[in-house]
Amino acid sequence: MKLTHKIYLLQILLALVLFGFLGFTYLSYEKQYKKDIAQSVNREVFIKKKELLNAISQTTQRLQKNRKLYLRIHQRALSLLQHNKHISLQQLKQQLIQDFALKDISIEIYLINNKYTIFKTTFPKDLGFDLSVIPDAKEWLDKTTKNKKIYIADIVSIDALDMGYRIYSYSYLQKGVYLELGFQDNDIQNSLTYIISKTDTPLSKTKLYTIENDGKRWSYYEIGSKEKIEHKENFFQTMKKFPIGQKSYGEPIIDAHLLHKTYITYQKDYAEVITPLYDENMFSKIGHINFIMDIHIDISDKVAVLEKTKQIFYTSIFILLGILLFIFFYIKHN
Repeated sequence: MKLTHKIYLLQILLALVLFGFLGFTYLSYEKQYKKDIAQSVNREVFIKKKELLNAISQTTQRLQKNRKLYLRIHQRALSLLQHNKHISLQQLKQQLIQDFALKDISIEIYLINNKYTIFKTTFPKDLGFDLSVIPDAKEWLDKTTKNKKIYIADIVSIDALDMGYRIYSYSYLQKGVYLELGFQDNDIQNSLTYIISKTDTPLSKTKLYTIENDGKRWSYYEIGSKEKIEHKENFFQTMKKFPIGQKSYGEPIIDAHLLHKTYITYQKDYAEVITPLYDENMFSKIGHINFIMDIHIDISDKVAVLEKTKQIFYTSIFILLGILLFIFFYIKHN
């Protein structure tokens, strides 16, 4: 074999080794970098979950501390209504604020008929709302119908429209009429909409959905998306519903709760993560079955780095190929 042939073979072998090494190095780097992106996304989700859970827990505990005060306020409201049938609910509200020197706690008052419908209230968005769709409220109203006692709800509720945290009290007022009071602590930012805004960053935005079940259907809605609706009854009628009985529905928001599953989708510049906030049915503790987080995380900077590395790899290949071709033609002509 001529020397030139040996040199050509050596060039080919060297090229294959170099190309193989560069290719293996880049693919290993790309695999590890994508793994790092996934870990970064998971870390962001973990932090957001922790912040939301802590905020909900702290707000709930604070509202629960004033249960004895809520009972006294309800007793006073009941007494005022029984002794002055002509007092308006707004007058009653102002009287309660004055009697108890309330500064940090706001009150909403509701009168409910025997069909569980709110027919008079200081909170207009709840006017006409059918409380029978809220299992917890219906249970307390049924209890006070039988024994005429005042009940303070065991759980802190999150309002479907303004997302404020409230704790409710219930009692029998007169035949066919019930009294409900809603208490909200104004000394804390007790709105899920506010909490979400505090956990968001320029690179990470969160939508929060609540999962509901009326015994016949699953349903969900986005928290904070219905603030312009004037009446809660209209809101509940427009919710997207799914009949109970299936293991999954092909709807990530519902399936994330039913399957206890996290869905992660990578787009060009962002990752979308749909994951349940809780790992169990939380109705007995927070008045909602679960919350589902839909997080959009900006990964454009990380993708840009990967693309730049890919360009460097291709550039290196072309440069190496050019050098080998130069050597090949140099040897051939000399």
